[in-house]
Parts: sequence; C-alpha cells; structure tokens
Amino acid sequence: TMEDLIARGPWDIIIDDGSHVPYHMVFSFFSLWKAVVPGGLYVIEDLETNYWLPGRRVYGYKLSHTGIDTDAAHSAVKKVEQLTKALMRFQLGARGLTVMPGDGDICSVEWGHNLVKIRKCTEEEAAANPTWKTPIFDQQEMEAWIQQAQRTNPRV
Repeated sequence: TMEDLIARGPWDIIIDDGSHVPYHMVFSFFSLWKAVVPGGLYVIEDLETNYWLPGRRVYGYKLSHTGIDTDAAHSAVKKVEQLTKALMRFQLGARGLTVMPGDGDICSVEWGHNLVKIRKCTEEEAAANPTWKTPIFDQQEMEAWIQQAQRTNPRV
C-alpha cells in the first residue's frame, strides 16, 4: 500500500512504473510525493496511456476518460501541467497558487520521451526561493483556476 511505501522511505527517487492507468499515476504521486527527500526525484513513465483510446486495456484495467483532450481529473499529463503552472507563484506574486499539498516543494518539472521527472527542492533551494513579486495577475481568474485545479485532485 501507499502507507507501506511511505513508511519504508524517505526515497531519493521514486519511479512510477505501476498500472499505467493515468488516474493511478496521479494518485500515486499525490500519495508518495511527501516521501521523496529534498533534492529527490519522482518520475512517472509510460505517459502514452494518457492518450490511448478509451476502452483499451492495460494490465487488466480498462481505460476510460483518456485521450488528447482529457481533463486533469483523468490525466496525469494534464495534472502535471497544472503543477508546472504553480512553479510561477513567486514571479506572479500569487501566494495562493497551489494545486496540491506539498507543491511548493517542487523545484522543476522536466518532460522527456514518454515520461516526466519532478524534482523536489533541496533545503538550500527552498531557503533561497525568489522573493515574492507584487501581484501581477487577475485575482478572480487565478482563484477560479486554482479551484478548478484542486477539484480535479484525487482524494488521498
């Protein structure tokens, strides 16, 4: 279970090579991110299943809500894209720009061929975060986006 993996940590790197079901990828990341050490990596691979036709099977699971235009509630790719936007919080002066608990620890997101690598800030990087800028965004638009992003989060 996720609790067992967390208890065995903390982990320098976690590579999600699980069921390949997009929703499971998101659930695993939300559950296990807290078990990654500062400076550690969380890698999600086999992202192509996010784009497969609904109804296809992978490891005994029937995929649903997949495809290029699926929403973040069903797509690991879309959820990580939301997390990528949260990286701009300092430069935008958007203190409330958060998608999930712990996303303030994300230092970088790197996309590769069929995978994404999410790196947790080291303690030094976290201490040296950029200074908060004066807010330069539409507050109502930002709040609506944050609410929509958080509504698509898994319940862990």
